[in-house]
Amino acid sequence: MEAITGMLTTSYLGRPIIYKPVTGSTNDDARLLAGQEPAGTVVLAEVQTGGKGRLGRRWESPAGGVFISVVLRPEIPAERAPLLAIVAGYAVASAIRALTSLDTRVKWPNDVLVAGKKVCGILCEAAIEPGTPCAPNLRYVICGIGINANQTDSDFPPSLRETASSIRILMGGPIDRNLLIATVLNEMEVALGRFNDEGLAGMRDDLAGLWAFLDRDVCLQNRSSKDSAKVTGRFRGVDDTGRALIEIPGEGVVPFSAGDLSLRPLL
Repeated sequence: MEAITGMLTTSYLGRPIIYKPVTGSTNDDARLLAGQEPAGTVVLAEVQTGGKGRLGRRWESPAGGVFISVVLRPEIPAERAPLLAIVAGYAVASAIRALTSLDTRVKWPNDVLVAGKKVCGILCEAAIEPGTPCAPNLRYVICGIGINANQTDSDFPPSLRETASSIRILMGGPIDRNLLIATVLNEMEVALGRFNDEGLAGMRDDLAGLWAFLDRDVCLQNRSSKDSAKVTGRFRGVDDTGRALIEIPGEGVVPFSAGDLSLRPLL
């Protein structure tokens, strides 16, 4: 881990890093450690056998990727915890842009795309304890980040090759994963500090230049595990509370708090 820690400029993220060659889920591992390890602790695995995505989906985690989970204890209201996925996405996109020439974009709320293909997924899981009825307390957040770094086409199931890719494939050569991890953590600590001080409002201008599908026709679905309805309209960005803004014909701009965003197919 010295190869990573030697490149860190952070004060707490990645201090320490706990390495596992193979694990079920780094998020599960980090949750078990959250009560005894300091904020900023990172669990890093070469391979996950039970990686998780939004709504309980499986996250493919073959060797060559970057699979980390970070223990966070932000001093924010519990209802703002989901916004950390946007902050993490911003950090990952910024890190990839800093290290490559790839036009990396943040897809609301928790993915990172290059050339329209997913190269990173983020899953933030919050531990909440009772406070007042209207204001529960946030104990900690586990922020899981899975980056398709050095995988090749053969590492992806055929069903994913149309929608997912890796930095290696898109760049035409491998990326230094240690440098990538260190850069993500460095960017993330700075972004978390800005978010803590100013909220998303303070990051508005930087995020505006990174949103995927901005001002394009989109489809929003899977707003919850029990909601399969689709909403179509034009994506107008994200407001300061983290909600996607979709301009729906006849309704104006409507905010949405959750869902899967995709380009609307041409009719």
